[in-house]
Amino acid sequence: MEHRDCFSKLSAYLDKELEAEERRRMELHFANCFECKIELECLKKIKQAVNALPIEKRSVGFDAKMHQLIANERIVLNKKQQEQKPKSTLPETGKSIWSSNAIKVGLSLVAASFVLAIGLRLLWQPERFGPVIIASRGLAQVYSQKQAKWIPAKPGLNISKNDQLRLAAYAQVDIEAKEYYSIRVKENSEILFIQLAGKSNKTTMLNVKSGNLFIKTEPGFKGSDMYIKTPSAKATVIGTAFVLQVNPEQNLTWLGVLKGAVAIEGVGEIENTLNRVVVSSGEKTTIKRGDPPALPEFLSDKEWQLMDELYHIGELPQVALLIGTSSKRVEELMAPCMLYVYDKEPRTLPKEFEDVVVNITEAVRKNDMSLHERAANRLRDLIKKYPNPKYNVQFLLFLGAYYNYLDAYEQSISCFEEMVKDFPDSNLVSLALCAEAIVYHKSLKDKEKAVQLYRNILDLYKNSPEAEHAKGAISNLT
Repeated sequence: MEHRDCFSKLSAYLDKELEAEERRRMELHFANCFECKIELECLKKIKQAVNALPIEKRSVGFDAKMHQLIANERIVLNKKQQEQKPKSTLPETGKSIWSSNAIKVGLSLVAASFVLAIGLRLLWQPERFGPVIIASRGLAQVYSQKQAKWIPAKPGLNISKNDQLRLAAYAQVDIEAKEYYSIRVKENSEILFIQLAGKSNKTTMLNVKSGNLFIKTEPGFKGSDMYIKTPSAKATVIGTAFVLQVNPEQNLTWLGVLKGAVAIEGVGEIENTLNRVVVSSGEKTTIKRGDPPALPEFLSDKEWQLMDELYHIGELPQVALLIGTSSKRVEELMAPCMLYVYDKEPRTLPKEFEDVVVNITEAVRKNDMSLHERAANRLRDLIKKYPNPKYNVQFLLFLGAYYNYLDAYEQSISCFEEMVKDFPDSNLVSLALCAEAIVYHKSLKDKEKAVQLYRNILDLYKNSPEAEHAKGAISNLT
């Protein structure tokens, strides 16, 4: 059966007006057509809602009462609109400090390059469900159907139907459909927004081709639908908070649920009749293309830590190191890496941090190492002056790598040691220990101290990304 024929007969199918053979052909089509299946579910809910409406007898004076109710509603609505009308546009600033993979070769010195980017948030009056980008870092682009071209994924940009979002390595984008859902898209992701909920419908449909998504529904989502398609699975969201990871190379989809539930099924030639599972709070499943979903299992401790990020979508300020999650992240940190800083008015981060960015930019422009040293020392003083566990971890790691680049090895080690001492519960402690070991090994030529730190990583953080790096380093040093 062709897609067009099936689509035109959905209502007749629900009303049981079709012959048995026609119904069988449509059901075969539903098994392979995600779009028709979604339309069928939407139409079914509409019919159920209409059938549930009570039949009231028309009372005396009905017309007069109805017109009065409508007039009262309009008065209340107009009043709310006036109260909610924004008085001014609040600017937001996003600043990125990053370096290329600068290294010293012979007598030549290649300075790290730092770029300062400032953006203004656009005044946004969203449609009821309309998603908008509220934060973006790294290289992220949106293919706009309206403009027929790729544009930067900047804060304030509205996402429209059939737009496509693409993120490079280390990038991250937060999207919010106010009061309905929030989405954090992580590095190396590609998403097509097939359908977006709005005034005429309550269905959101995403095609996730690759990458990592953190999705959290809000109270206003109740009564709405969200469907997600990946190369190996189809998911139906049932008011929840969850993480979806899609690996197109291995045709794998991983789903972990923090709260609520997600129904998910496999796609492709699947013979097993048990092809749909419901993953509930604290559970996970894996789906490979052509296979049914694995039976749900409990999340591991490490996966529970991953779920915690769902609570921080849209949180400001954002301070992040633009590094990956593999065992190579310590090498990326020590390059030195990019540091992303994003805040809005009224600011949480003091403006003095912006002044440091200006100082670093000037040092790069002039290729002046003395200016670099002053900028690094200024950032060190600000960390002490404005201690905050939300972003001091990232600042200390960045500063430790920065000092190492400037050959200030004692200051570099001091920053890494301070981070470990002051934030022992951080999931980046193993990264700080490994970075410190690299300074001892490669810069100070202290192999004994380096091996000691690497062994601490293997003893205390054997499941961390740095454990693999530590094993290789110990093998080469002993």
